[in-house]
Amino acid sequence: MIKAIFFDFDMTLVNTGTIGHIVYDAFSRHANLKPTERAFDRYMGGRVSDALDMFSKNGADRKELFKLFMRIHDEKMNQIKVYGKEILKYLRKKKIKVVILSNTSRKVLKKVCKQFNLHYSLLIGDEDMPKGTEKHQAISKTIRKLGLTKDGVLYVGDHIHDIQEGKKAGVKVISVTTGVYSGKQLEKYKPYMIISNLNQLKNII
Repeated sequence: MIKAIFFDFDMTLVNTGTIGHIVYDAFSRHANLKPTERAFDRYMGGRVSDALDMFSKNGADRKELFKLFMRIHDEKMNQIKVYGKEILKYLRKKKIKVVILSNTSRKVLKKVCKQFNLHYSLLIGDEDMPKGTEKHQAISKTIRKLGLTKDGVLYVGDHIHDIQEGKKAGVKVISVTTGVYSGKQLEKYKPYMIISNLNQLKNII
């Protein structure tokens, strides 16, 4: 029986693709780097702290980049499309814990969840994971913290990295095709199931 569902955030619960491109392009200009789709995919799949380190010259520069990151999210908030509001309400009624686990900043997560009234039991952002910590480690730690068993947990994400991290944590991974990867591409990494809409989770739990 499913007791908790871990959700990736960007391109899973919400579509932040437009903002992601704007931030990535701004960071690339700042560092005098040529934007590429491959590098953008790495940016979207990686931790914001790592991106800040990569695109900045020093500590002061890093702080300015983070301010830019936050400003873009504030200014472009209305361009975010929400995918998960209905399923999160459903899970709340079913008393299934919702853990949002994201590589982006906790400050952004809290602002977006408040703006769009997205309910969650626990929020884990980039700042909550020590440098070098990977998602599978955060998943395993949180499972223990909440007193759950791995067979009572699902992890939902759009990225191939989500599949890899969920498997390392020993939980079933549900891939959703709302990100940059097609169902065919995701299938190569053998998730437990592939869905096109988060509401399809109702048929799984």
